[in-house]
Amino acid sequence: GVQFMNNAQYNTIDKCNIEFASLTTGTTSTTSGGAYIVFSQSTTSLTSSGTAPSGSYNTVQNCTMKTTNSNSPGPYAAIMDFGSSSWSSSTPSNNTFKGNTIENFYYFAFYNYYTNGEQFIDNNISRANATSNNAYSSPRFIYSYYTRSTNRSTTYGGNHFHDLPYKGATSYYSSTVYGIYAYYNYGTSSNYFTVKDNTFENVECNSTNYFGYCYYNYYSNYDGNTVKNWNSNGASSYTYGWYVFYQYNDLKFNNNVVRDCYTRHYTYFMYVYYPTKLQMDGNQIINNETAQTNTGYTYAMYVYYPGNSNVNTITNNVIDSNWFGYYTYGLYAFYFNGEMTGNRLSNNLIRRSSGTAYGYLYMTYIYYYFNLRFNNNIIVNNLGYYGAYHLYAPSYYSGNYKVEFRDNTIKADGNVYNSGYLYNYNYVFYTYPYYHADIRVTGNSIDARNLYYVYFAYTYNTGGLNNYKEWDYNNYYLYNNSNQYAYNPGGNASTVAGWINTGLPGKNETSHMPVYADEDKNDWRIQV
Repeated sequence: GVQFMNNAQYNTIDKCNIEFASLTTGTTSTTSGGAYIVFSQSTTSLTSSGTAPSGSYNTVQNCTMKTTNSNSPGPYAAIMDFGSSSWSSSTPSNNTFKGNTIENFYYFAFYNYYTNGEQFIDNNISRANATSNNAYSSPRFIYSYYTRSTNRSTTYGGNHFHDLPYKGATSYYSSTVYGIYAYYNYGTSSNYFTVKDNTFENVECNSTNYFGYCYYNYYSNYDGNTVKNWNSNGASSYTYGWYVFYQYNDLKFNNNVVRDCYTRHYTYFMYVYYPTKLQMDGNQIINNETAQTNTGYTYAMYVYYPGNSNVNTITNNVIDSNWFGYYTYGLYAFYFNGEMTGNRLSNNLIRRSSGTAYGYLYMTYIYYYFNLRFNNNIIVNNLGYYGAYHLYAPSYYSGNYKVEFRDNTIKADGNVYNSGYLYNYNYVFYTYPYYHADIRVTGNSIDARNLYYVYFAYTYNTGGLNNYKEWDYNNYYLYNNSNQYAYNPGGNASTVAGWINTGLPGKNETSHMPVYADEDKNDWRIQV
């Protein structure tokens, strides 16, 4: 459509219609298939670079890019921005693509390769001109490879990606789908690599799929993105969701939403692996259905080994009203150092829309932590088929570490949902800091009702009672449970009175019925 080359600078393409009529599948399956906008140093190749940018400080805005032939597959890429390592590591290109409407593409919507400071803002991207799945088998909305951010961030912000492989698709889905493929993008402490306020909606896929496949990025910020009605239809297809792997320096992963999605097999909605420093705050996973027709584990939020020299945060996240079809981990954190506060995990079930679901629900699985503050979290009305681990926090890491569990509200009620299995086991408050030197547990509300087997408190430390610096002001309400059990190094018990007499709890432990502000509105503030 329009080509930039020989370092074309400070041009604006505004309010233009860029249309292709004669494209066919055979011509779009390779890079010879063209693009609406091209940055390349050759008039016969989309992928030619030189020692300087093909273009810099240009703006493409308010344009419509589409195909006009009936059910055309679209060009190979909508916007092809091809640079080179010879200049991109130090020379800004700073091109801007803003407010455009892209109605068809074959393989890539945005292809951004070895550039510096490009920004894709407030664009509307779909395959609205297609009426069948004639796109590439593994389409990608964004391909971002080895970008830099010298004096402004490489940014994908406020874009609306939707209707893949075509609007209203009910069959012939795309195979492997990537919302964003981001590999070795170098942000800086002042200009983060940024993926912010984008929406991915109405995506149908039939094989392995990723909301974001994000590898080896530096100083990265994923903020306020929404994935909605993204459906993985393959019976053996893995959904990796936000697969954020080896993020160096700071990783900010905040305020992202995954809702109304459907999967049939293994599912990870938010997968964060080996970040140097993690901030994971304000995210929401709501009203999804996973592993609905096949056995596949689900991990709603999976965090593995953020740098333990930093205070990492997992705070104010919500996992609510999801149906999980098989063994599930809600908040899973392995080798964690930092704070988990203000999270709400509520109304989640192992259940299927049709047929029987199986497995345990691990609503929290906090394993091998270092220093940990787990405070002010709400874990209520979650139930598995065989039972649930509501707060499950074992750690066998030796060292002079501290841990505290304060002011958490935990409610387990067998009447929330009849799974069909009568002998459910529920580990309501399982804290097992095996070697920790300083343990403090205060102000927690533990409410267990209508269950077969309940561990209402279970804890152990190799130092016996010596390393428990505080265990007091906790309330345990036990009602209509067939079997009850509690254990600490001072002894075991089956009642709250027996628990208090083991010698671990302080004199202010209680057993009152908690009264919540408004259970119907998910307001779990305790009034009494």
